[in-house]
Amino acid sequence: MRRTGTPLTVVHVLPDPEKYPGPVENPYTALVVKNLDPATIRSEYFQWTRVFWTRFDIVHFHWPEYMTRHRRKSLAFVKCMLLWAFILRARLTRSAVVRTVHNVRPHEQGTRLESIVQAALDRATTLWIVLNPTTVTTDAGRTRLIPHGHYRDWYTMPSETAMSGQVLTFGMQRSYKGTGALISAFRELDSAEQWLKVCGKPATEQDKRDLEHLAAGASTVSIDLRFLDDDELTREIARSEVIVLPYQGIHNSGAALLALSLNRPIVVPRSASTELLSVEFGQNWVHLYDGPLTASSLAESLAHVRGADREDELDMSSRDWDHLARQLEDAYIEAAALVKSGHR
Repeated sequence: MRRTGTPLTVVHVLPDPEKYPGPVENPYTALVVKNLDPATIRSEYFQWTRVFWTRFDIVHFHWPEYMTRHRRKSLAFVKCMLLWAFILRARLTRSAVVRTVHNVRPHEQGTRLESIVQAALDRATTLWIVLNPTTVTTDAGRTRLIPHGHYRDWYTMPSETAMSGQVLTFGMQRSYKGTGALISAFRELDSAEQWLKVCGKPATEQDKRDLEHLAAGASTVSIDLRFLDDDELTREIARSEVIVLPYQGIHNSGAALLALSLNRPIVVPRSASTELLSVEFGQNWVHLYDGPLTASSLAESLAHVRGADREDELDMSSRDWDHLARQLEDAYIEAAALVKSGHR
């Protein structure tokens, strides 16, 4: 489906990189916008100071819960009311609402008011985008599958070779990511031939204290609890023989695709979505373990990955941005057409 004439204006509910020029914490969204054809899609970033007064065809949400949260309850209430008003404005102006579903549910539970506003957003959604076919939405007929693209267009491919025995877990450290269980399991291995490195900024001070306590005194565990820039992160991944991501309830994982993009095998818990990832890329690249992570299951997983034969570079052509961006453009065009025809 291609469009001729005036490009559709899409407002991306994401931080504007020109206004927030610091390190990009999630390159996925930057790659989404970067790869859209400007002849088809005119991209703008969400700004509260403009969205009530400017005309747009589509608004695209990724993590709408961030639109309603603040550490101060009064400001959280104001944000909820603003989002509700914006949803009403989109409906009145017949602007399409597109949602990409990244998680089954938000990582942290919100307030009752947030749930009410989020439910209103669900009802206003014109088209849902899912990153894997196991994701369930409220309307299967208006759900489109557009997989998560690789990161090879963002990160420089590493030149370093992997250090035999180095195991890595990385990313923002939240309790659901299971890093504490990984540290405990790794300490039980008590192997001088393998060591674990934990990289990533903790989401809370409690997460930081928990990880420091678990790693204290372990000669085979090192932690670097800060945000790593792109060069630092790719070096750590390149130096590692295997990446372990022991997330609880894993559904979509940008970290898994980043490791694979840099040609490093991953160990992840079995779930409906990781089974599909293993089928797509092969068990030697995506190794699954069952049940809670234990020293036994970790040892078995590491032995399998270290002993497996793999090509030097993983074929990730199925995740090329060129065709994924065209699919997203088609989804935008479809959403705009649905609204114009009276369907939401």
